[in-house]
Amino acid sequence: MIDWFLRNKLGINSRSVPPYSEDNRKIDLLHLNMVVKRDGGYKNVTSNNSWSVVA
Repeated sequence: MIDWFLRNKLGINSRSVPPYSEDNRKIDLLHLNMVVKRDGGYKNVTSNNSWSVVA
């Protein structure tokens, strides 16, 4: 569904779906979203410099 939305609604064809990390592992976007929400959201994770923990 994400692939369809990116390509057909937003016209984005340059991103791989699912996304991959630098070490070629698939990134589970739902899990990433849940972890970031659990940790207080994007602003909180960024201000606490805790992206390495989230990753």
